Amino acid sequence: MFPIINLGPLSMPASGLILLLGFWLGSLLAERKSKLFKVNPNLVEKVLWACLLSGLIGARLAYIARHPSAFQENFLSVFSLNPNLLDPIGGLLISAAVGFVYISHQRISLWVFLDSLTPFFAVMAIALSFSNFASGTGFGTSTTLPWGISLWGDLRHPVQIYYFLGGLVTLFIILIRKQINEHQSGFSFLLFVSLTSGFRLFFSGFQETASLVGGGLRIPQLIFWTILAISLSLLNKHKLPLQMVKPYESQG
Repeated sequence: MFPIINLGPLSMPASGLILLLGFWLGSLLAERKSKLFKVNPNLVEKVLWACLLSGLIGARLAYIARHPSAFQENFLSVFSLNPNLLDPIGGLLISAAVGFVYISHQRISLWVFLDSLTPFFAVMAIALSFSNFASGTGFGTSTTLPWGISLWGDLRHPVQIYYFLGGLVTLFIILIRKQINEHQSGFSFLLFVSLTSGFRLFFSGFQETASLVGGGLRIPQLIFWTILAISLSLLNKHKLPLQMVKPYESQG
């Protein structure tokens, strides 16, 4: 594991840098591929940055709402760069809400726009897996397999690398999909969700967790089962033709 990256006199958290790099690469790829869906690349860029900023602010506000006592003695710590003072779920919900409101005011189908963002989601899923590997979080169960890694006093499944490789395969499939299927609104996004939830459902069985339900089923597996079932159902039923939108050159 490499939780810290030294850049000259600066010591930066590796996980944060990896996520920022993923955001940059993912946004570039999404802007480039958005033309296939007749979506304005500038709109993609604006939405992504709006979601990023609102997500960070929302994550801090959600953390303050849940743990107000953490800021009573030093109110200026509200502006701290410490990522531990963020609520990821709260930030994600607020980011999604801002993105939905922003898109709803544009003359474009939500499904089409989600398709254009699919490369970004795929790259961020890869970055998140590698970020967890760098920080040592989301570690796997004990194993005697030769590719096990020594972590937290035991030889464990490199489950973060399993997720990383699954994400690479998913990204590859997403990028070549145009060669095997005509574009349908929502298809790329739902394909990404199905593939991601599918391989995470399988590999989460090798991830260390205390969250178990009846029959030894892990809560993450239950969540991925649900997401996979819904996405496959939508893939089967959601066969709308690609909705006509203004060409990206003329969109505002």
